[in-house]
Amino acid sequence: MKKQTKEFLELLMLTQEELYNYIINFLTIRNIKYIAKDEAYIYINEHSWNVTRPLLTSHLDTINDSYNELPRLSIKDNIITTTNKAVLGGDDRAGVWVMLQLLDKGIKDYDYVFFCDEEVGGLGSKLFAKKHLVDIIDYSCYISLDRRGSKEVASYGYDNDDLIKVFTDIGYTSVRGTFTDCVNLSNVTEVACINLSVGYNNEHTNSEVQDITVMYNLVNRLSNGSIIDKLSTREYRYEDIQVYNNQWSNYKEVLNDPMLCDCCGEHLPLYDFDVSGNSYYLCSDCLKYY
Repeated sequence: MKKQTKEFLELLMLTQEELYNYIINFLTIRNIKYIAKDEAYIYINEHSWNVTRPLLTSHLDTINDSYNELPRLSIKDNIITTTNKAVLGGDDRAGVWVMLQLLDKGIKDYDYVFFCDEEVGGLGSKLFAKKHLVDIIDYSCYISLDRRGSKEVASYGYDNDDLIKVFTDIGYTSVRGTFTDCVNLSNVTEVACINLSVGYNNEHTNSEVQDITVMYNLVNRLSNGSIIDKLSTREYRYEDIQVYNNQWSNYKEVLNDPMLCDCCGEHLPLYDFDVSGNSYYLCSDCLKYY
């Protein structure tokens, strides 16, 4: 088993707090400067202001942070599964691992931010966007590494067709997502965002699986000079806003537990909504049908 694969298995066994400290130690050993804020995010920003570059994001929490049960892991043919009722946690330890591999390789063509509490409302990215607005307005784009599947590029309404095309040109499929941390950044800037597959499937269930090969392939793609050039040589600004940011602000947002929408099965942000005397948790996309 490769050393890097063993390191990923270690990440799957950590709590969010343990992983937060693990990353700080990882960066300190390598003399990589960072900003850590209130166990909400870790930000690596080494670029000069005359350089255009993307910002990569991933999140440290998993569904398991709410249930206190560690996964028992099994690996066969580069697919990781669990043998107990715990959720694997590839969402989003796979994205965290990819970013750590890029940092370990000395890839300085990106800035990086690790967020806490994505699964309970994107709390870390909300605070980051508020504290670092001046820092984030000039990025070429925001790229979250937090998507299911092997070659999907997800968009969230803050879209730029040319940015999506960078990845559809190399075989990715363009899909529509519901939420990830980069949405909170685009919401306060004009910078377009996307989300790339990191190899997990059946997230938020004890049937979650993780394809290790997808993770290694993504590290190679994001290290590719041609891809880096396309992401860094221009600014990708979103063309039309197609999201419903505040349309449902009168509903109570659920932030205490990671949950799935009772209608579509997606997650975040969720709202407590009464239908014929029954309480349901619905996302903003599904609320408009009621």
